[in-house]
Amino acid sequence: MTRALPGSLSELIGFGGVVRVRCRKCKREAEFRAIALADWFKSCGIRDDWKTIRAKFVCDGCGARNAEVTYELDAPDPPKVPPLPRDGDTPLGVDPGLWAAADHYERRRLIRRARN
Repeated sequence: MTRALPGSLSELIGFGGVVRVRCRKCKREAEFRAIALADWFKSCGIRDDWKTIRAKFVCDGCGARNAEVTYELDAPDPPKVPPLPRDGDTPLGVDPGLWAAADHYERRRLIRRARN
């Protein structure tokens, strides 16, 4: 599944990302949580598009401006789902005795319980 890349810092918050700032001159790096950085820009009344963000950072080491700003999206782990039962097979994590005595609705409930 592909997603559109965020166009601003406030859009990155919804994806759960990290912002990395790197000085082009001295190669000094810093990492910020997207929500903390967006709150700071909002409290100062500054737009949070990427062009404005790059212009606002000043390196503490050399004083250079126009830093390189990148971001990484947090990739959630795929959910662990036990395999669905085949004809007569009991799914993993479900008691075979309960499975044999259950009707269609109860089997769906047992599968949901086993997945969590």
